[in-house]
Amino acid sequence: MTEYDKLVLLCLFLKTVMTANGCEPAEKKYVLENKNVLASRWTRMTSVESRGLCAFECQIELYCVAFAFNEHDRECYLYDRDITGEVYDQHLNTNIYISNTRCGLLPTKENASPESMQATYAAGARVNYICSSGCNLDGSPQAHCLPSGDWHIPTFTCKAMKSCQEAYNLGITVTPTVIIRPDPNEEAVTVSCEITNNVVYTVIGHDVANKTHVTGYEARRSYVGTINYNVDLQQVINIVDVSAECEQYIKFECRGVAIALAVGLNTRTGTLATYLIGGVKGQNDCACHRNNACVDGLLCNCQKNDYVLRADEGYIRYKEDLPITAILIGDTGASSEFAYYTIGNLVCKG
Repeated sequence: MTEYDKLVLLCLFLKTVMTANGCEPAEKKYVLENKNVLASRWTRMTSVESRGLCAFECQIELYCVAFAFNEHDRECYLYDRDITGEVYDQHLNTNIYISNTRCGLLPTKENASPESMQATYAAGARVNYICSSGCNLDGSPQAHCLPSGDWHIPTFTCKAMKSCQEAYNLGITVTPTVIIRPDPNEEAVTVSCEITNNVVYTVIGHDVANKTHVTGYEARRSYVGTINYNVDLQQVINIVDVSAECEQYIKFECRGVAIALAVGLNTRTGTLATYLIGGVKGQNDCACHRNNACVDGLLCNCQKNDYVLRADEGYIRYKEDLPITAILIGDTGASSEFAYYTIGNLVCKG
């Protein structure tokens, strides 16, 4: 078999056409863009006998998008990008050819989107994916439009960080705040984080001032101390649901207030809790009752309902109820009756 026959078979294998110049792209894959010029920063240079063989070198080079062939010196320059518009040097007897191939829309990726959206992209185009807010990048997010018209997209992930702990585990700086995405179907949210003894906590604050004074509300639970969190309530619920543990501190100070009948807590759904300050669900009691430490063996210290300043305090740890959305107070109508309450931040871990 002659060298010419071998070249013809090679052209057929590459689905190209045999011409006087060698194997030419059958669909005019490369078109003349500039004459007697040469772009800088080529990927590879090799010596071949014809423009067709230079085109062949470009075809077998995975990232080749353009080539230049010097007819006098038989030099073939390969490029990995569309060099249209670049500054060229004069180089006699050299022509630049650019691929006509284009890639279509970039495929969608979980928690990521292309930095630029176009209907088509020129061969050689490189487009970065950008992770959605609250997600952490792992891998290379750059897509490359190949001369074949296909996208080459390296493996990468944009992992949603559901809590301060997850962000911390990924090496993200979480203090004082970090952006997380507790629910992939919701927007990202900025939260405060605290680290104590290598445990990372997600902390949600609110608008209730410390030690709020209440007086002049005699009717049962007539005062409504609404708690507005600095994160949307649904997002707070999402954070609680994805966390391993959550708690919220509450302190209630009283003088002449019958807590069992006059006071209540609203849960995340707005329903009345069946416990009081740090108490057990279903017992309408307080934290002191858990270890039999309440005054006179009562369910709460404030159940005493006398004119001594007393206090009940404790933590609410029922995740299905958190966050607490309001405290309801009554029995403060007389001039000698009053209450103070303190609501702590919602603190979650895991």
